[in-house]
Amino acid sequence: MRDLLVMQQVQSLQRVAVILNHMKEQSNELKHSNEKVGSLESKLNKAKLALPIADQLKLDLATAEQNKGSSECGPPRGRSYPAGGGATQPMAEAEKTADEDAMEDAA
Repeated sequence: MRDLLVMQQVQSLQRVAVILNHMKEQSNELKHSNEKVGSLESKLNKAKLALPIADQLKLDLATAEQNKGSSECGPPRGRSYPAGGGATQPMAEAEKTADEDAMEDAA
């Protein structure tokens, strides 16, 4: 009788150990997923910052194409760009991030 009780307890402990290992695996997966969500949110925020700049560059390009052949050169009137190309810096960061994402996906 006593041996039967010991065997039942051992089996119960084995089941608990299996459940515990499964929970640890799920916890690790959840942590990894949360890290990935944080990374994706950061990339999304960078893309959101670059979007208005890209839209403005598209408008500037359309204006320049409309003015093609005219004597106007440089940015459209009322629009100036910081020295050193500062207006395109967030766009370059977004492109760099996209390149890094492609490298991570390939790995």
